[in-house]
Amino acid sequence: MQLPAVQNLLRQSHLAMAGFILIGFGTLLQIGGVVIQRDRQDAENETSFQRKQIRAAWSLNRITFGAAVVALGGLVILFFTLRDNRKTMIEDRRAWIAVHTAIFHIAPPPKNPGDLFQIAVSYENIGKEPALNVSKAQGPFLITDFVPGSNSFELNLPPNDTCSEVNTKINMGPVWPGTKLDVSRGPAFQIIADAAFLNMKTILGYHGCFMYETFQEAHRTAYCFLLVPVVAHPAADWLWHMCPGAYQNFAD
Repeated sequence: MQLPAVQNLLRQSHLAMAGFILIGFGTLLQIGGVVIQRDRQDAENETSFQRKQIRAAWSLNRITFGAAVVALGGLVILFFTLRDNRKTMIEDRRAWIAVHTAIFHIAPPPKNPGDLFQIAVSYENIGKEPALNVSKAQGPFLITDFVPGSNSFELNLPPNDTCSEVNTKINMGPVWPGTKLDVSRGPAFQIIADAAFLNMKTILGYHGCFMYETFQEAHRTAYCFLLVPVVAHPAADWLWHMCPGAYQNFAD
């Protein structure tokens, strides 16, 4: 699903490329014909008059050959220019799914051991085309091995492999550009708060990945957030921070 103007531009680009390929193929055939003609002429028992004619013909053929080479080079340059222009247009108009932050969703933030809560992420399509066949995978993880007071760069984070866990056969439908923030909830199960979590002895993290299509190409947006405790404050006041590391958050 693409905007009509974009569809027309892509169609014209495809037709232009096909035309230039045909012209280039015809030029190659012309060059091949010149070579074949030379071989046939060399095989003939030529007279002096014929040699003069052949020399004149060869002068013309050399000019034709040179012009064909120049034309073919121009076609190659034009082909790559059209290809780069098409790529630039797609980059400018494609869909981009951006994830903003993780949030407590549905149930309130936990206060006591045994409280159930659920995490979601807010996201939107910041591009110009709809993101099609959107699929996702997301879920929490816990960090227990850390030094209290350490910053997020010192934490041993698990790898973000959620993009490999996405089931593309189950999709959410399109995500349209220019709309308000959407919310993506995790699996149906909820998280149970325990004393270690509420006493800041474990840190809650949240991994996820969106996969989608735009201009008939597949793309990914992977994300990772950490719930950073705030001393002497309840979990409702704790802060969601983006995980450090290039392999925790990425998009293509």
